Amino acid sequence: MGVLKNVRGVGVPMVFGEHMVTVSAEGSKVAALPEGERPPTRTRPILGSLPKAPLVLYGRDAETASVVRALEAGRTLHVRGGAGVGKSTLLRKAAHLHGGTGLVYLDATGRDTGDLVQDVFEACFDAPGHRPAEAEARRLLAPVPVRLIIDDLAAAAVDRLLDAVPAGSVVFSGTARSGLDEDAVLKLQGLDKVPGLALLRSALGRDPVDAEGARALELWRAAGGEPLALLRVAASGATGDLPSPGRVGDLVPSLIEALDESALRVLTLLALPGCGTVRPDVLDDLVPLGAAGADRLTRCGLAVETGDGYRVAPGPVVAPNPGASDVRATARVLRAWTGSPGRTPEDVAAHGELIAAVVAAASRTGDPESGGLLARAASEGAARSLRLGSWGRILEQGKAAAERAGDRRTLAHLLHEDGVRLLLSGRRAASASALAAAAVLWRELGDPVGAGLTEEAREAVRHGASVAELHFAPAPAAPVRSVGGRAEAAARPRPPAPREDEAKAQRGNGRARHALPSSPGRVKIALAGGLAVAAIAGGYAGVRAVSGDTVAVRLMVRSDVVTVDLPGDSTCTPSGTGTNCSTVVNADKGEATAVMVEPRATQGVVLRYWGCDEGPVSTECTVTAERDHVVCATTTGPRDAVARRECEVLTARNPVGPGSATGVVTLRAPTQWRVEIEGAPAVCRHETDEIGETDPITGRRRCGEFRLSVGQSITLKAVITGQVPAKGRYLDDSAIDRTPVWYGCDTGPAAATCTITMTRERVNAAKTTGATNAAVACVATPSGFDLGARSICADLVRGLEPVP
Repeated sequence: MGVLKNVRGVGVPMVFGEHMVTVSAEGSKVAALPEGERPPTRTRPILGSLPKAPLVLYGRDAETASVVRALEAGRTLHVRGGAGVGKSTLLRKAAHLHGGTGLVYLDATGRDTGDLVQDVFEACFDAPGHRPAEAEARRLLAPVPVRLIIDDLAAAAVDRLLDAVPAGSVVFSGTARSGLDEDAVLKLQGLDKVPGLALLRSALGRDPVDAEGARALELWRAAGGEPLALLRVAASGATGDLPSPGRVGDLVPSLIEALDESALRVLTLLALPGCGTVRPDVLDDLVPLGAAGADRLTRCGLAVETGDGYRVAPGPVVAPNPGASDVRATARVLRAWTGSPGRTPEDVAAHGELIAAVVAAASRTGDPESGGLLARAASEGAARSLRLGSWGRILEQGKAAAERAGDRRTLAHLLHEDGVRLLLSGRRAASASALAAAAVLWRELGDPVGAGLTEEAREAVRHGASVAELHFAPAPAAPVRSVGGRAEAAARPRPPAPREDEAKAQRGNGRARHALPSSPGRVKIALAGGLAVAAIAGGYAGVRAVSGDTVAVRLMVRSDVVTVDLPGDSTCTPSGTGTNCSTVVNADKGEATAVMVEPRATQGVVLRYWGCDEGPVSTECTVTAERDHVVCATTTGPRDAVARRECEVLTARNPVGPGSATGVVTLRAPTQWRVEIEGAPAVCRHETDEIGETDPITGRRRCGEFRLSVGQSITLKAVITGQVPAKGRYLDDSAIDRTPVWYGCDTGPAAATCTITMTRERVNAAKTTGATNAAVACVATPSGFDLGARSICADLVRGLEPVP
């Protein structure tokens, strides 16, 4: 395949995993990649990227040195701290002190993890027009010693990024705990008194003395030394007296009132829900002297400067709602901007959040048609950027706007594009649903060209290869047999040793490495130890234990009924004809390990396990542990009632929470009604959508994420009430069905409550597919108003449940 040229308006062939895609303004064509047509991936010197350097950094010399040392030593480091404490500024300063050789700086705020991996791939390989499947990207990146600085990386994406660059060093910032050991975490607190007061003096432009100096000290204490809060304090007192310490948390409204017109317009834009980072040149295109206005917002703590632009500051920054005419003008300018000469697909993708936010705002303010047209204009460039996350965000909002506007032609186009995107993302069922809807619209519109394109894409869904498919070398299973009550494994061939470059990747950063990616299938490791392979879904992956990456699993058997010989150096206490034994075996940290005990005499005996992923009193046992763990086994016989209580006590102290195997649960409520979800660690409460202010049809009503340990369950209840949305205000309110319809739950899509149980299979499946979450709980209603919401929920659980 030759070099791929990216020329707007001309069909551009690109490769996404196992598919070839041709993108044009008329619509994307997709087909399975022909044999021998895979583009070459040539290594090259890493294309380093540096953010804009901060003008000054107060009081962070030691922290900056720690970041630089981690980069140079090839270590992973999490810079953790609250919003406004200065994490981004610290990372930008450290990037420039490091020098940039082989360093890639990424701003991860609001971005899809797969898009970040693609950023890293493109920095390390010369492969234009190629986005490899993530498993292939991990294989290619494994030996590359890239240095990454990632600002604002979500906790759920940490493992996926670290696994992508095992030979590299990664320094990232974030507010939530990441699961790394404490020695790999740099906790960032507020500034000490001397640098904090220095920042305040500099921002004020004067040196507070006497009574004002005493007030400044009180304000530093009230702000906790946080740089963002100190900037707001200085801006409030720049032309008068400093505010009282009690007002430190309430300065934003008065600061907004004092803004000039240009700065206020920029703030209104940046504060659009989900807007993200906007570059200075784009701000100037959208607002006269926009970049200068953003700089003023930064100085007063209402915006923050990122590596290459500006975004709204964290905290309670509530800007005025934009007027309909302003939003319409912004949408018109952005639509022209996407197709202007010299505009690259990368430019469009970098502002995917801005575009999606403006599309949503147009829909809210009564002009959904302009929002849909903007999404259609931007979709082509976003697709060519190879950033599926940014592309999807634009399509998500565009579909909702086109549906609201009744613009069936634009809706058909966006549904087709979304179907192609979903296929390239490996979500085949959701892709088939979107393409089927597009096909219906094309037929109703009498458009044979659009219908033909969609039918070709549907053929690719039916017969194409899965993008995320992993191939394992076939090998015969080695059965576990019982000899005299002792678990033993039949002999099996040892896998070949990893190549030197793979072995080097396995040793990087001190994390456990595997020669092949893991699989959602069960992993069984014989307790007796000494086996060199683990069975994974019909294939084998060589495992190398790295120092510190194993945990002790203590297996205890308590029974007055059966006798069991445990493997290894077991310790037994005389117990008549029964068993009171324990043994300790080593298991790979975080890897699923099957525990099996077979008694010598099995007639009429049923063993039960405590301390396993499957939960207490389970018939089989799998352990996925990050720390030392206890498993206890006994029988269901009446003579072992005391033993069962003992097993409960012995396993009650097993670690749960951050130290045990966990999975992320995403909570969504895209229903148009007033909804409140009870029982979740993440708050989920929304009012009725009167004019689409929360963009419910597009699924933007996110309710956060939370983690569950393997074996842990949670039950959620949705209370859905409220008046009929604006577009149905003349309907009989009593005839509307607001019964909760749940998706992604153990209890099924028609249950009134949702129970989610975190299982080993869910955690392993998320790791294998590269998903940031292991489960989704999504609620809608059977109402006709919620058809879009139910489709979103079904998409979120990967199309496994039909839309009722």
